[in-house]
Amino acid sequence: MHSSISKIRSAVRYVRASANRLDRFKVCIKEVRIQDKSTVQYDCPTRWNSTYIMLESALKFQKAFKRLGEKCVEYAVLEGGVPNIDDWENA
Repeated sequence: MHSSISKIRSAVRYVRASANRLDRFKVCIKEVRIQDKSTVQYDCPTRWNSTYIMLESALKFQKAFKRLGEKCVEYAVLEGGVPNIDDWENA
């Protein structure tokens, strides 16, 4: 479970690291036709429920993360690896 959570955390951190990456992610959201107005939330180590909130928000955008992996080489070679189907099921 820990490795699955850390892969998803790395993916969210990658997307939230800069405005340019977030814009690319929003394009992927539109391409896979997700109609949610929110974005992915990054967890904070001092808040007890922040990991749950991060996982809950990332699960909504699972298809967009997959699309980002197909389009963006930097994301595809992410340290620790890109979340796979097993990681999303564990989440």
